[in-house]
Amino acid sequence: MSKKLDPKMAKKVMLKAGLKPLQPYQSSYSKWKCKCLVCGDIVRPTNKQIARGVGGCRTCRYRKS
Repeated sequence: MSKKLDPKMAKKVMLKAGLKPLQPYQSSYSKWKCKCLVCGDIVRPTNKQIARGVGGCRTCRYRKS
């Protein structure tokens, strides 16, 4: 049985990635509606993607390239 991630920790992971959650946390594999703190776009990554360093705001990811 896997250990459930604390919603406060999940929110910290998103904020560290530059995303502000707009909905309550559900699970690591559920899409989570967030707002990019840099450009303001609405994105829906999973917490698991962000924790692995994948996903986030596409607009900002391509802008960095």
